[in-house]
Order: sequence, then structure tokens, then C-alpha cells
Amino acid sequence: MNIIKYLILPAVLLTAGSCSHDPVYPSIGSLYVSTEPVGVEVLIDGQTQNRLTPAKIDGIPVGWHTISLRYYRCKEWSQRLEIKPGQTRNLIIRMPYVAPSVIQRFSLSYFGVDMDYAPQARKLFIANKSSIYLTELNLGDSTILYATSRLVGSWQYLVAASDQANRIYALINGDSLAVLELNSGTLLKKIPPPRHLGVKNLTFSPDGQFLYAANSADSSIFIFQTGSDTLIKSLKLDGEPNEIIGSPTNNDLYISFDKEKRLARRDAGTGAQLAATATGNAPRGLFWDLDHQNIGLCNSADRTLLVADAMGLGGAISPAFPYGTIVCDACYSANGTHLWVLQSYPTSTGGDPPPPPGRLALIYKPTWQFVGHYDLGSIPVKITQSSDGRFIYVLNYLGQDVMVFRTDLMN
Repeated sequence: MNIIKYLILPAVLLTAGSCSHDPVYPSIGSLYVSTEPVGVEVLIDGQTQNRLTPAKIDGIPVGWHTISLRYYRCKEWSQRLEIKPGQTRNLIIRMPYVAPSVIQRFSLSYFGVDMDYAPQARKLFIANKSSIYLTELNLGDSTILYATSRLVGSWQYLVAASDQANRIYALINGDSLAVLELNSGTLLKKIPPPRHLGVKNLTFSPDGQFLYAANSADSSIFIFQTGSDTLIKSLKLDGEPNEIIGSPTNNDLYISFDKEKRLARRDAGTGAQLAATATGNAPRGLFWDLDHQNIGLCNSADRTLLVADAMGLGGAISPAFPYGTIVCDACYSANGTHLWVLQSYPTSTGGDPPPPPGRLALIYKPTWQFVGHYDLGSIPVKITQSSDGRFIYVLNYLGQDVMVFRTDLMN
């Protein structure tokens, strides 16, 4: 018995003296993605992985991540997914193809030359070159419900609308401005110009406090206070401005110069130039991306786009788009992955037969890939997008109508 005790004791002591620890698990996992179609870009938490499907991505930190898939002809796919230690998650996804469609074609009584959108009021306003009435289009959830004519008393050439200011400004004969109350459509006053200005563009500041008028013949910008509807300042420029757009994040103005082929960022208070970059021929159609970090414009005569960062204005010019003779307007899709581009002909184009229909092109922005085009009416001049990004409205000048597209880019 004693021998047995001595034999057992060392074993007990050995067991008591051994070390113990928690098991070690890896802090990373993997993801395998297979898609239809193949060649889809994979993003994790908004960052591209520089991989195209089918792809296995290793070294992903454990935890929840947003996995996004992008392909130029498809809707963006996105989902939250948990990556577990040492495991490979498998995704097999069939991407839904983009299929925009025309859902309405609303006839107009006059030749509309410019259009602006008031999203809160859910109204489109159209300047008519052949009527003393401004056209107001009232929108439902998706389509145009009915039109109302607002008396201006003169033909109109440009229009700008602001929910915040409760104002509509329209350029009329002799470079005068007609001022209407947005909600009621009442004509409030007409503002005569101090001299010939050659007004090319009207736009409101994002907060609605000011109306900016780009005067090409005068090489200036007029600033109107919308509360009193009076001219409060004139900024003298070193070129002929074509269009203006204000920044919603600071006091900057972005101005395209036609003859000088330049885009400039200037202080709205002093007019001082803060940055500038060269453009192509006939720059027009300024537009923002979704977070206002980049600004774009159409090099109309070149049929290209310029997209530049908002601060330094560094950027790149797209390849030339086929079809038409000009690119006259553009906007980002609401998900930020695509651009809608208006391909047209100059409004001076006439004769018999009339010019071919314009086209609405859909471009995948990361690679400038052409997704498709959609036929429009004769000489489209303006494009705008609903605030939720589900619908596009296109004004056809010679076609005398507004076309409503369901974008099919939003889930």
C-alpha cells in the first residue's frame, strides 16, 4: 500500500504543477464572394479592396462590417456581415441589373428653355421663351399631376427657385428680373438692370438668402438680398462668367468662365479667387456630388465632364461621350455611383427636318463606363432629380414636354 502511495504522489504533484491558459483565437477572418455577373468590385466599410469577383479576401478584422458590391450595369448591393475568427464567410450574390424607364411624358403649351426644382414644395418651374406665363408643374409621389400658369408679363429666359427664400426669380426681356412668391405664384416686382449685363445664369445661395446673377457682358456677379429683393452688391470679375453655384458648407462661389475656359472658387463676400482650374470648351451645367466634396461641370462643346475636388479644384476630365453635338447638363445619382448626362444639340439648331432626339446617358463614375442611353425629345436642355433620387425630370425644348424617368438605381 505504501508503494502505491509513493507511485501516485508524483503524478499528483506533476499535475498540480502544470500551467493552464485560455485558448488563443485569431483576430481575423476571410470573405469569399461569388457574383452573377462576374467582375464585380468588392468594398468593405466603404473602402475598395481592389478585387473583382470571384474573390477571396483574407485578413479582415473580426466583427461586423458593411460589405458592398458595385458593377457598372447593376444596382449597388450592400449588407452587414459578421466576420468570425479564423472562418471564411461565403457570399453568392446575383446582382440586379439597372433598368431605367420612362413613366410619363407631360406636354407643355410653350417652348421651355430653363427649369428649376423646389423639392419641399414639390414643384418644377419652367421659363418659357414664347409666353408671358411661367409654367409651374406640381408633382405627386412620382409623376407630374398638373400644370399652373403664373403671370410674368414677359417672355422668360432663365429661372431659379428656392424653398428657403419662398422666391422665384426669372430673367425677362432687357435683362430685367421678375420676382414671384414661390408658394402663391404672385408676381411681387420687376427689377430693371442698371445697364446691359448679358445675364447667363441665376442661382440661389443654398440657404436662400441671396440670388446670384452671372453677367457675361458686364464681367460681374450681382448679389440680390431675397428678403427685400434688392441688389446689395456687385462683384467685378476678371472674365466672363457663364454659370454660378454656391457651396452649402461655406461662403464660396464656384464660377465657370466661358471664353477663359476656367472654373474658379471665389469668396462670395470679397470676390477673391481661392482656387482655379482649366476646363474644356464651353463649360456649363455645374453640379455637386452627394457630400459636396466634388464639383462637376459639362465641357459642352467637347462632350466631356470635369469632376474636381471642391477645395483645390484638382480633378480629371472624362472621355468624350458619343452622340449629339453637346453635353449640356448632368447630375449624380442619389447613391453616388453613377452620373446622368444630357446629350443634346444647340437650341439654335432648327430647319427641316428637326435634329435627332437627344439622349440621357447613364455613366458609371468610378471607371467612366457607359451603362446605356435613353432616347429623349427634341433638344433637351435641362435635367433635375427628385430629392430621394428615384426620379429624373428632363425638359425638352423643341419637343415641348417634360419626361419623367424612374432611375431604378435606388433599392
